Amino acid sequence: MQQQSTRPTFRGDGQDTISGKNFLRSVRHQIRALNLTGTDEVNAFEDYLVEGTPCEEWWEGLSATDKATWDNFAKLFLARWPSVTPTQKTTADKIRALCAHAVALTEDDLGTKVMLNGVEVEAHTAWAVTALRLAAEAGKASSDEYLVLAEGALPRSIRRGLRGTTYTTWQDLTNAVSKVDPMIIKDAMEERQAREETIRAVSARLQPRTTTQPDELAAAFGRMSMGPAASQPRAAATPARPAPARPAAATAPVGAAPTPAGVARYVRPQAQGGATNRAGMRQPQQELTPAEKERLRGFIDSLPHHANDAQGVAAWEEQKRLWRMQYSDGIVRWDRPYPLQPGTAPVCTGECFKCGMNGHMSVDCPVRHDRTHWISRGESDWRHLCMGALGAFRKDTIAAVCWLEESENGEGSST
Repeated sequence: MQQQSTRPTFRGDGQDTISGKNFLRSVRHQIRALNLTGTDEVNAFEDYLVEGTPCEEWWEGLSATDKATWDNFAKLFLARWPSVTPTQKTTADKIRALCAHAVALTEDDLGTKVMLNGVEVEAHTAWAVTALRLAAEAGKASSDEYLVLAEGALPRSIRRGLRGTTYTTWQDLTNAVSKVDPMIIKDAMEERQAREETIRAVSARLQPRTTTQPDELAAAFGRMSMGPAASQPRAAATPARPAPARPAAATAPVGAAPTPAGVARYVRPQAQGGATNRAGMRQPQQELTPAEKERLRGFIDSLPHHANDAQGVAAWEEQKRLWRMQYSDGIVRWDRPYPLQPGTAPVCTGECFKCGMNGHMSVDCPVRHDRTHWISRGESDWRHLCMGALGAFRKDTIAAVCWLEESENGEGSST
C-alpha cells in the first residue's frame, strides 16, 4: 500500500517549521501529482493554508490577475515571505564539531541501533557516516588532521576489529569502522560483561562479613584488660601538645621575563597542571618499541601548531579543552599528542622543557623564575617524551624560536 504524503501547511506568522520557499516547493510537488493546470493549479494552494493566519489573509487579498498563473503567484508569495539565509558555520565551528564527534562513540553505544537518514543502522556505522560528513564539511576528509583524536578514542571493540591498521585519512578510517564485523563487537561485549560479572562476584566475596557496629567494637575493646583484674585509679590525661607550625616556604625571586624574538608570547595567568603524580613530579615514561617510535614520529605534527595571535590562541585553548575531555586522567602518553602553545618551538628541536623555546636548557631558562612564561606541565611532559624517544632530530632542519639574546644551545643533543 502506497503511503500518503503529509499535507504541508503554512501560517506566515514566523511560527512555521518550514521556510516559505520550501513550503511552496512542497505544495507544487503535490499539486503536480493531481495534474492541475492554470488557475486550478493556483486555486489549489488555498487548501494548504491554516485558517485565520496572516498567509490566509494575504491570499484572500489577491486579485484574479495575481492568481492567473502559478509563476506570477509564486513571485508574489516569495516577495511577501522571502528566503532567509541561514547562519554559515565558520571553519573553526566545523572543526570543533568534528573533534567533538570524534570522541563521542563509547563502548556502551556498541551493539545498539540508531536511526540515520530514515534507516536503522548499527551505532558504529552511524558514527562513521556522521564523522565522514563532518570531516568533509571541514575540508579534512582526505587529511589526517585531528585523526589521532578519533583513533585514540575509539572503543576497544572497534580497535580490535580494525586489527591495528594505521589510517592516514578520515575517509579511510570511517570506511573501515563502518565495515567492522558486528560479530567481533558482540564477542568483545560478551567478554566485557563476563569480566564485569567476575569483578562484581570477587568484590562481593571480599566484603567484610562481620555485622558488629563500630560502637559495639569500641565498647568491647574498653572491656578488655591487659593488666591485673583489680581496678586501679587512672591518672589525668596529659593534654596533647600542639604540633609545631611549619615554616613558611621561601618565595623564589621573580625576575623580569626577556622579550621574545619577533613574537609576543601568550602569557598564562598561572601555570597549569598536566600529567603529574600526587607529588607533582613528572610521570615516568616507558621505553618505546621501534614500531611505537615510528608512529610517534607521525604524531608529533598531527595537531596543528597555531599562530601566535588571538585566533591561534583561541584555537589552542579549544585543542586543550578537547584533549582534557578525551583524556580525563590527564596522563600524557606517546599516543596522546598534546597541543603546543602558540609562539613556541616545534618538538624535537632541542627546545627547553620549561618555556618551550630554543637556545638554552631548562636549568638555564631565562624565565625559570617567572611561571607566567612557562608552558603547561602536560606540554612539558609531551616535549620531554618526544625528545627522550626521538632526540632532537629536527634541530638543524627547522628554524629556531628563541628569546632575544639567546644562544643556539638546546635542551637535548641532536641525533
